[in-house]
Amino acid sequence: MKSLMPGKRKQEKTGLAAIMLDTLRNNAEKSTAKLKDVHNEKNTHIFKEVQALREKIPEMPKMKFGFVNAALHIGKILFTLLGLI
Repeated sequence: MKSLMPGKRKQEKTGLAAIMLDTLRNNAEKSTAKLKDVHNEKNTHIFKEVQALREKIPEMPKMKFGFVNAALHIGKILFTLLGLI
């Protein structure tokens, strides 16, 4: 029967004590958990930044006008905006 962890058998044959193998395994698990936590924190921070930026963008439906292009004359000024910003 093949082992699910092929490296485990090789490590055991190298002469390392079982306690040392457990220590290595625990350290690897801690490192992985720490990386996952850092990754989740970064994702949360980025998500909040994107959400804040989206809130600053004006909604498009409020900005659109229902002008029919065919009825407009080319070059005609319909209205002028002053102090938009």
